[in-house]
Amino acid sequence: MQKFRRKDIAVFVLVLGILAAGVYSLVDVDSSSPTTNAPAVASMTPEELAAENEALMKQFQEAGRSIGGMAVLGGNKAALEWLEKYAPNGHPTPLPDDPKAANEGLKKRVADAKVIFEAMQASEKREEPWLRQYYGEGNEETLKKLGIKSLKVQEAQDDEIKKFLKPARTTAKALKGFLSKHRHEIAQDKNYNLASVLDTPEHILGVVKPYLEEDVDYNDSRFSFHGDNKEWWVGYKLDGLSDELRQKIVEGNIGLYRDLYKAPDKGKSLINDDALYDGGDIVFLNVNSILL
Repeated sequence: MQKFRRKDIAVFVLVLGILAAGVYSLVDVDSSSPTTNAPAVASMTPEELAAENEALMKQFQEAGRSIGGMAVLGGNKAALEWLEKYAPNGHPTPLPDDPKAANEGLKKRVADAKVIFEAMQASEKREEPWLRQYYGEGNEETLKKLGIKSLKVQEAQDDEIKKFLKPARTTAKALKGFLSKHRHEIAQDKNYNLASVLDTPEHILGVVKPYLEEDVDYNDSRFSFHGDNKEWWVGYKLDGLSDELRQKIVEGNIGLYRDLYKAPDKGKSLINDDALYDGGDIVFLNVNSILL
């Protein structure tokens, strides 16, 4: 095997990036309909064949950029072999002039790249973007068998969590609006108890209604309210939210769900990672710090 230098690999990646201006122009490929599912070459018109070759070239180019990165950063043996085979000395090997022969050559390059990405996906337990783009639903099935959550699944779960928690967030924002307007008078009341003020669905609605972004049902007993004349919290029961989605909230506490806590803790929670939601049956939002 030839010894690849980082410079050669960098040249290869650069060349792939500018090939679009050459013989093969680029067209988008529908990820749900991979190029490999196209009609047999023998039955294609010249225009259809040219279009498929353009699409295959795009797959090859994008695969090459990712595989080049694998070779540079990780010394991946399969990636180095792919580069040696299809880009010796940092330049892609020429394709035959005959479009049908070129088609076969491009499909071989793409198929070999797919093997590399599938192996990487399985070993690293994460979805490979190239496979997601070009083998959409087929790769979704592969990910399920491997026990890997695809980006599509993760986004759907995030949407489900956001929808579930929306009444709590809407209420916390409305209470912040009320608190901002009445902060001075509330601060003067040393015995102020938010739970006593918001003790019935009617009383809750009477306070928050002018500030609600949308209607919220306060008759389902999910809500609890905690606070004095300085700091307020909204509690929200997670009955009906699966353990898997609760765990996703826990795992997302470094970012998307960082404002969710396991208990109302008079300000300490806001600076203490140990106070973040930990998978329990109720989640708390701090009214004072929630973003409007």
